[in-house]
Amino acid sequence: INEARKDSKYAGLVSAMDHLHKEGRVSKEHCHKILNDCMEILSKIILNDFRAEPNLMKLKDPVTVVGDIHG
Repeated sequence: INEARKDSKYAGLVSAMDHLHKEGRVSKEHCHKILNDCMEILSKIILNDFRAEPNLMKLKDPVTVVGDIHG
């Protein structure tokens, strides 16, 4: 968290965490906005991770596959 305090793009998050840590009250509307913003951020992170994953793996034989194979 200390590193996030130095990064301006996390300023709102750090302020919110400080507020909640001090047992500050948050309205229902603000809770919804916080949750929606977090979901948007997490969605972008997850999508970027999936895009970075290759959809074809080059393996050398012999190979043993254990579990379900989908696709």
